[in-house]
Amino acid sequence: MEIKKVGIILKSESQIDILDNLIEMLHNHNKEIYFSCELPKKPFANMVSAEKFYQIVDLIIVLGGDGTLLKIAQDAAIHGIPILGINFGHLGFLSELEKEDLKILERMLHGRYQIEERMMLKCTILSDGESKCYYGLNDIVISRGAMPRMIHFNIHVENQCVEEYIADGLILATPTGSTAYSLSAGGPIVEPSTDLIIATPICPHSIKSRSLIISGQRKVKVGLDEAYNATAFISVDGMENIIVPPSSSIIIEKAEYTTKLLRVTDKNFYSILKEKLTERGV
Repeated sequence: MEIKKVGIILKSESQIDILDNLIEMLHNHNKEIYFSCELPKKPFANMVSAEKFYQIVDLIIVLGGDGTLLKIAQDAAIHGIPILGINFGHLGFLSELEKEDLKILERMLHGRYQIEERMMLKCTILSDGESKCYYGLNDIVISRGAMPRMIHFNIHVENQCVEEYIADGLILATPTGSTAYSLSAGGPIVEPSTDLIIATPICPHSIKSRSLIISGQRKVKVGLDEAYNATAFISVDGMENIIVPPSSSIIIEKAEYTTKLLRVTDKNFYSILKEKLTERGV
C-alpha cells in the first residue's frame, strides 16, 4: 500500500510542538497532510470536513492515548484506513510509538511497515421491532447505570442458553479489549490475533460466575430478564451511552470490519504486555 495522503488527529493543542515536527517530517517526504478539526493555521496542512477526511486519507496518525484512537476506530475501519498511534496518554496499549519516538516514523516514510488487523464487535439492539447497530474495537458494556438494582442477564450462543448472571453489568470484549475494562473485571488476557469473544460479568452476585470464552464465529444473544423492568445502558468502547429498554435483545458478533493498525517497530504483544502492565504495576 502506498501512503500519499496522511490524516492527523490530535487530542488537544498541548501536542502542537510534536505536531509541528510531524508536519515538517511528512512534508519533507512529499506527503499530503490533512486535518478534520480547527487548528491554528499550519503550513503544508489542509483542513477538510470530517466526511471528506475519511474519504481521502491513506493513513491516520493519532496523537493521544487509547481513548483518542478508539474514538476514530469505527470510521477508520469502515473506510479501510490504517491507524498509527503516538501515545500521549497513560498506558497507550494500542499506540505504536511513544511521543519521544517520533524519529522511528521515518521507517514508515521509507515503506518499512506492516498492517496488523484487529477483530471488532458488532452490537445489534433489537427493541420494539426496530434494530440499531454499533461497532467497537475494545468492548460492548451492558450496565445498570445509576439504577440501584442488579441486572438479570441470560446469554445464548447459537440459540442455546449457556449462562445466566445477576450482576451490575456484562462486558463483551474482543481480544484487543481483554487488557481494558474486561481485565479490571477479572477477565483473561488474550492474544489479540485470536478470533473470539470474551463475556465477563461485572460484580456478579455469585462466587462461581466466571468469564466465558466464545468463538468469534458464533453469535451471542444477551437477554434482559423480563422481571427486570428497568432500563439498562450500553457503552461502546467507553463512549456511547445507549439506552436499552426492558425486554430488549442484544446481539453481539464479530464485525464485518477490522481495525487496521500500522506497525513500524519490532514490538510484539507480549513485550507490550510486560512494558505496559507488569512494569507499570497495573
